Amino acid sequence: MRRVATIVMGVVLAAQGLGGLACVGGGRQAPGPVVNAVDAVPDRPQVADMSAITDQEVDALTQWLVPLVEEAGGAKFTTPPVGELGTPERLAGILESETREIVGTIYDVPPDVVEKMAAGARVGIPGLLGKYATSTGKVYLSPSGAAGLQAAHGDAKAAFDVVTLVMAHELGHALQDQVGNLDAVMKDLKDLEHFDGMRGITEGQANWITLRVARKLGLEDAFWDMSSGQGWGKTGLVEPQAFDVWMLYGQGMAFSEHHAAKGGTDALWDIVKTPPRTTTALFRPERYGSANTETLGLSEALTGVETALTRTADWVVADTMLGEAVLRREALGLDAARVDRVLGGLKWGHERRMYVPSGASVRPRSASVMVVGFESAEQARELVELLTDGLEAQAAARTAAEAEMAENFPGVMARNWVVESKRYDRVEGDAVIQRVVGPLSANGARLASEEEQGLWVTRGNLLAVVTVSGFRPGNRLDKAVNLLFGQIAAQPKFGLAEPE
Repeated sequence: MRRVATIVMGVVLAAQGLGGLACVGGGRQAPGPVVNAVDAVPDRPQVADMSAITDQEVDALTQWLVPLVEEAGGAKFTTPPVGELGTPERLAGILESETREIVGTIYDVPPDVVEKMAAGARVGIPGLLGKYATSTGKVYLSPSGAAGLQAAHGDAKAAFDVVTLVMAHELGHALQDQVGNLDAVMKDLKDLEHFDGMRGITEGQANWITLRVARKLGLEDAFWDMSSGQGWGKTGLVEPQAFDVWMLYGQGMAFSEHHAAKGGTDALWDIVKTPPRTTTALFRPERYGSANTETLGLSEALTGVETALTRTADWVVADTMLGEAVLRREALGLDAARVDRVLGGLKWGHERRMYVPSGASVRPRSASVMVVGFESAEQARELVELLTDGLEAQAAARTAAEAEMAENFPGVMARNWVVESKRYDRVEGDAVIQRVVGPLSANGARLASEEEQGLWVTRGNLLAVVTVSGFRPGNRLDKAVNLLFGQIAAQPKFGLAEPE
């Protein structure tokens, strides 16, 4: 998948609800008094026609849900949020301002690029069902989303059951905002990987709260129906193209369940305030809290590698730790059990993401340099060999992912994708493949300008990956890989752990 080239869409998705980021600003006070159990649930406010739902009806449902969410989450609101309809006009400003703050915190990019990303957030509005806004302290229900649910179900009650759970999820984010001191959490984020770890616990805990509310109300079937519509369920990821949603909502919920069972809701609130440093913890919750390390000499090893790809002075560079999520995305469509086993040996990882925004002195382009340390050379080699298997399944997963994006985001075109992985002998390594991932035109032609081309090379227990898109690299990938490994060899302490 094109990691760097889809930076804007990733931020848009992060700023949305259900998949919304309820993590910018608004951290308030610690939990209030002990939460009382809701023994007798009062009758739920009714809505006869979801296509004509009003602000008053949304707020009545919100206030009815507040004590149920407090009980499920094990904490009390300092101020119960107000519920309103999230009209496109209301949501546009919220998404833009949150995206602007996220980008400003995570990326070191010029102001004009920040504004472009913020403006791009508007494309996410049609895909929204609910949204909690930290800037207003309110929870919003999309009227078009509610009407669409009723049309899809053909039944106002079934749609209202889903809307009830959507609003419970958004209230979970509101509780995080009031209890979890999330403005401090956001300001302490170190890189893109830390950001994804935070999204995993915030979306996961909100979903964990929602499931508990669903069970209290006898709506568990509706919860799993909603999850099925997102491409995952009780057994895990069902549709490979839904990986990112499943990682945050499904694995994030499993991560929350693990730690709530181990230490109770107080322990879970502590994790909200100190989110996982890498996405590896979402897949292996027992590793949360273990030391996160990178290797000595990493900065020196990466110095100037981008100049081997192109000498443009316009690269925007973002360094980040690397957990399992990026590697799992690359293996979409392949046997999940085998991928899980191989990645169990990942010790540390680092990625340097680079891109040239449009309007620079050259056409938009992007690149990525990854260095990953495994416990053994066999595990590093097996991951690379794994990527040469099931190429049709890998391509099908990407085709389905873009088709789903096209359904939800205006302007996204659904195309067929191709994945090629083949042995490569022009660079030295224990296992070396050349990998090309990209879309096809309507008549089946390759779109070279949109392809991601890369080399995956293992030497011992180290994996190096250099990929580019937006330009034809020729033999510059070879030069970049050789430069990287040459600079690694020049670092006598490379491979030794360096505490973060």
